[in-house]
Amino acid sequence: MRRSLLLAIVLSFVVVGCSGPPDTADPVALFTDLDLENASAIADISELALAASEHSLNAAGLLSNPVSGSRTLQAASVEALGQGKSSPNFSVGGYLVYVEHNGRDYSIRLAKLDQDSDPGKRGDQVIYQGKKPIQSVAVSGDGNVVAFVAPGRNDNNDVYVLDVKRKRASATTTAGSESDISMSLDGRYLAWQGETANGTSLVWFENGVGGLMLDPAVFAALYGTPLTMVEPSLSGNGMSVALVETSGNLATLLGQAPAPVLSVLTFSIAPNGQVGLGLAALYLGDVSEPSVDYDAGKVLFQELFGGATYLSVIDRSIPRLTDILIGDVDHPFITADGDYLTFSFGGNAYVGTLAGDIGALSPSAGSTDSATYWARGNITAYDGSNTLGPFVRPDDGGGLDAAGRTVGYHVHEFRPPATDYYEILSVQDYDGFLTLYEKNFNA
Repeated sequence: MRRSLLLAIVLSFVVVGCSGPPDTADPVALFTDLDLENASAIADISELALAASEHSLNAAGLLSNPVSGSRTLQAASVEALGQGKSSPNFSVGGYLVYVEHNGRDYSIRLAKLDQDSDPGKRGDQVIYQGKKPIQSVAVSGDGNVVAFVAPGRNDNNDVYVLDVKRKRASATTTAGSESDISMSLDGRYLAWQGETANGTSLVWFENGVGGLMLDPAVFAALYGTPLTMVEPSLSGNGMSVALVETSGNLATLLGQAPAPVLSVLTFSIAPNGQVGLGLAALYLGDVSEPSVDYDAGKVLFQELFGGATYLSVIDRSIPRLTDILIGDVDHPFITADGDYLTFSFGGNAYVGTLAGDIGALSPSAGSTDSATYWARGNITAYDGSNTLGPFVRPDDGGGLDAAGRTVGYHVHEFRPPATDYYEILSVQDYDGFLTLYEKNFNA
């Protein structure tokens, strides 16, 4: 029996990494173990609240696709990639963060992928250097926020959040152990796997505000059965998380034999601050290490099938499953635009396209790279005041005099690279007169 594909099954309740640079002198690390020991405490994780409401099961559109025999899709072997050579073709934007370690020495490196393929010439930064084994790492789209998981004060793994620009460090103070950190492009939201007295939990966190900790007991209250969600990975917009339900209870709830289920949780925040949640079950199989693009339209994951590990992607809009590689890789991650991916294998980091054009980045024989994470996106903030005004609006016959029609304005023109991925977020103060002008604001 081939894998079973579960698509468009929705459970919902409303309102409730890259190889090291050439052998040159390393730059000084921005953060050391001493900085981490003095890190301030992250805001209370349980500050946000789920809104209480009914939840429902919607199995309309269930697609089951059993196929006997072996896979019919062709995928290249990861063993054939790179062959120790650097890829010259991925100066396509964004920040790649990765872990480099040699013996007991660990560092976090941040490479900007917008020049040539040599991280040393790309402004490769050493963000952290020390003795802490790093489990996972993430970065914001502008490279200013780096988060990672490493042993903390009580030898449990903690989440550390580094403000690279201001050189400030903060950390979780929970009693449990954390893992699998991820971050939205704007650095506002984080997700990771935590622990409670009830078992493994999913933590969804708004940086500087607070978050939710969803453990099996919370899911039991919502869906009537405890669910164990592991290996979370946050979408680029921060409002969806890809994960794997491992207890088998979700598969049973869907009328299937117990098995892991590739799933996506989607969050919404009401004006009163309460959080709504939707749960979509996508795929049934021996799956692991999922990640999603900007709005969870594409899901990258690994699956052990027929004795081999496949790296595959589901495009939920079609729907379609495509195999990309055969081989067990470390921390596979899809970029926010849904076109590129990164992972590490054999001690080197790789970047490439979902179409299969994949290569190593500057392999180094003296160290091992892991935990790659590629924040490929564009988040640009503009603010201004009345530096080009005032502007008197034309008289529209509404009875306002010139003083009443006078407004301050500030105009910016920007031309971002066409190859990147964008969301326009606009926050404006205005008096009810808002028009988009082309070429000439005074027209």
